[in-house]
Amino acid sequence: LIEAIITVESKGDAKAVSPNGKCCGVLQITPILVQEVNDILGSEKYTLQDRFDREKSIEMFYIMQDAHNPTHDMRQAVKIWNRAEWYYKKVMNEYNKTKV
Repeated sequence: LIEAIITVESKGDAKAVSPNGKCCGVLQITPILVQEVNDILGSEKYTLQDRFDREKSIEMFYIMQDAHNPTHDMRQAVKIWNRAEWYYKKVMNEYNKTKV
């Protein structure tokens, strides 16, 4: 699932930056998400620069999932990242391509 989200978000480009400049990296992580992850951890482990690091971005994704989706429900996992129904459909379409 994470690879499908990465493909939808950035096509795997760790240097990707959204048009508004707020979302960065393979998972298009916002500054607010970095802060939330640090709040969950109770320390300032991640920086804004870490959004450009594929491995650290994926770590942040899983920290969010563990905190807000402990059962690791697939639909909930996608909705945590982006609540829009079109986004869920796009990610699932990408995910299903990898299952063929």
